[in-house]
Amino acid sequence: MKSHLTIVTTLVAGLIALASVAGGEVTKLDSIDFAQSPIATTYTINPTGAVQYQEYKLDNPSRLVIDLVGVNNAIPGESLKPDGAFITAVRASQFQTEPDAITRVVFELAEGTQYKVTRRGDSIEVAFSREPSVMRCGLVEREDLI
Repeated sequence: MKSHLTIVTTLVAGLIALASVAGGEVTKLDSIDFAQSPIATTYTINPTGAVQYQEYKLDNPSRLVIDLVGVNNAIPGESLKPDGAFITAVRASQFQTEPDAITRVVFELAEGTQYKVTRRGDSIEVAFSREPSVMRCGLVEREDLI
């Protein structure tokens, strides 16, 4: 009896997953908000639902890469702009579609820029500054980037 219950539970979970994909309930990245002050810049990455992400830093040029797993990109590339002080370029693109969708957000860092990545509900907040103490404070006001 226990194995029948396991099979039924697995089938129901599979049907629910198929129904959500067929119903168009795919997580998308549709906005990145931008906030700036003279001493810090914050970008808030806003997917349409909760996501897993991976972050890593690359050199030559220095950049922060954030991969959003299970996310389709819906942001036009020309709509993202760097702050000019801490970030020299920013872009979002569809890195891969199979086996899982991955949207990649890349921030090219100006020399000496430090960063902190924090989850805020479904969003991911990325703070940039040359002073680590500034990143612990909410000192920047928000304005829409796109």
